[in-house]
Amino acid sequence: MGAGRETNSRMLLARWFPAIFMSFWLVPDASAAVYGAPENPTKYRSEALPYETQQPDKTEISAPLIVGFTDAFAVEDLWSAIIKEAGITVERLEGSISAARRRRMFLDGLIMLDCCMIPAWRNTDEENAAQIWSDVFYQSEEVFIFPRGKIVPITQSEDLRALRVAVIRGFTYKREAFFGVPIPAVDVEGILSLLEAGRAQVAIVSKADFQARMEAQPRALEIGAVESSNGLRIRVHKTRADLLPRINAAIAKLKIQGVLTLGP
Repeated sequence: MGAGRETNSRMLLARWFPAIFMSFWLVPDASAAVYGAPENPTKYRSEALPYETQQPDKTEISAPLIVGFTDAFAVEDLWSAIIKEAGITVERLEGSISAARRRRMFLDGLIMLDCCMIPAWRNTDEENAAQIWSDVFYQSEEVFIFPRGKIVPITQSEDLRALRVAVIRGFTYKREAFFGVPIPAVDVEGILSLLEAGRAQVAIVSKADFQARMEAQPRALEIGAVESSNGLRIRVHKTRADLLPRINAAIAKLKIQGVLTLGP
């Protein structure tokens, strides 16, 4: 009886083993079958982007680097000109990605270059440990924007405490500790829409960017006083510090050529 059972077991194993073996061969990662195939791990990882470091002042970097985009119409062309002059091939982020998400991607090393801002706008301890800054390439005037006919005098930060202030989610503002009620939006277009709809009373926007947007799409809004004047820079992830000399050299050359001007 025992010998018969053993013979039957061997026959069943010989019959089914090939099928079991092939099923594991064809599905090498069981977790992928259950949870779905993972996103390509090299899509945005910095170590998956080879780059040329020999002769950094002459050799064009042919492999694309993931870079952030600017929220300001007025400096988009300047940002592109600097990248081109520096000889850096880039892959721009596509789709609608919030400022908060882009900040996180930079910290994670998924974005290597980001534009166009000042250190005070990206000043958390984690950010300061991960970033270095280019030379100033543009002087931007930030102004208060109001619904047409509803300008409120703002002569000091305390004046903002009584106001609903439209802000971009993920941005850091110099005076944000004084904002009465922050009303968040995804981008500049969003905060202008909040103002026009009467949901916010004031916003802080680049003057040149606001004027460019008003030309493209007139709105019932108007400019108030200057909030601040800021020297815009490009921030570089510290893992690609080798790019900073290229970028600064490009900025210096474009200034001489008159492509970059310090004022709007």
